[in-house]
Amino acid sequence: MTPSRRTFIRHAGLAAASTLALPARAEAAPMAPAASALAETEWAQQLAAAEEAAGSQPPAAPWDVSWTAKVVGTHKAMFDVPEIEGGAGVWRAAAWLRAYHQVLRVPREAITQVVVLRHNAIPLVMTHAFWEAYPVGKTLRIRDAKGKKWARRNPVHGGGEPAGEGRGERPTVDALLAGGSIVLGCGTAFGGLVQMVAKQDKLPTEAANAKARSYIIPGIILQPSGIFAGTLAQHHGCCFVRAV
Repeated sequence: MTPSRRTFIRHAGLAAASTLALPARAEAAPMAPAASALAETEWAQQLAAAEEAAGSQPPAAPWDVSWTAKVVGTHKAMFDVPEIEGGAGVWRAAAWLRAYHQVLRVPREAITQVVVLRHNAIPLVMTHAFWEAYPVGKTLRIRDAKGKKWARRNPVHGGGEPAGEGRGERPTVDALLAGGSIVLGCGTAFGGLVQMVAKQDKLPTEAANAKARSYIIPGIILQPSGIFAGTLAQHHGCCFVRAV
């Protein structure tokens, strides 16, 4: 066998091995350590209690599902965001929207984008005021941009933490909403935030719920659950995107 043929076979073998190592479908890789770090926290217990309570009784009515009438156009996608991960799910949603504009030249009116913030990502529906008033960062083990203090700002809310040198301006849910995107929150996971308010302010559940809702970023719509929101968006033609 000639040297050139041996070289060709060796390179072909490496290429085949690398192809076999590729994942079966393209997804944004989750950051497992951040999620696993929450496994034994008070937040995990609050979230589990909220989910158990929601599962044992029918969703309270009424819920606003009028957003489904806005799921139109030829390009429709639902971005599932169950973890905070520094706001990566929202950034990826914004990147998709920008790419369809710049690469495919798709007009905005032909695109529907639905972003579902659920499970551990539910604090992303809240304003900076909530993050400052309640121990979101400490409870979910989230540090600020410098990594020294517990976070007191929502990383995807307008005027949040700076993106850092060379990264440009952070995409925010405010910008997505202003551009016509639909942003939904999990009403079940929201119960964990209600418990946080009830515990700190010593309020009954009903009063804590009302107070917690006053901190939701304007334009975000709570749904009975994140799963409900995601499946309803898909029922209306959105493809599913695992954003984190």
